[in-house]
Amino acid sequence: MLAALLTTAAATAQPAAAVTLVLPNGTARPQPYQHWADRAAVPTTRARVTLRLEECPVGGAGACLFHTAPLAIYLGRYGQARGTLLHELGHAFDAQMSERARARFNALFRDPRPWRSAANSPHERFAEAYRLCAMRPRIARRYVGAYGYTVTPARHRRVCGLIRTAT
Repeated sequence: MLAALLTTAAATAQPAAAVTLVLPNGTARPQPYQHWADRAAVPTTRARVTLRLEECPVGGAGACLFHTAPLAIYLGRYGQARGTLLHELGHAFDAQMSERARARFNALFRDPRPWRSAANSPHERFAEAYRLCAMRPRIARRYVGAYGYTVTPARHRRVCGLIRTAT
């Protein structure tokens, strides 16, 4: 009985908060954004990330991640939502992942394309998978999301497991 309870507790425990969001003016852990990151049901990047509450300066996107030092997430006025932040944190998490973890993700979907490809790129589908796992570690039915990301409950469990163990 105790072993079953410990196993259940371990499976549902929140990962330890790792990412620290900082505004350009130096304000650390701005709310509600840091709270959203801290409540993610999957690990976050261990990096310090600058959070810019403005439109992405390239590509006409409302939100994006710049792989600069430090990492910078841009959230435009229409992208300042929990899901958008978690998607961009998925890109930040991807930046620390191994090629092996990326290959495992692609293998789950039988996708032989390079990580950064045209049209519904695996790296964008990964960020969408990360967002879903961060918000809903379990789903009851098939999910269809952005970038052509479609997942069944069983595959969602495998993807979330991969994220929890990826580095």
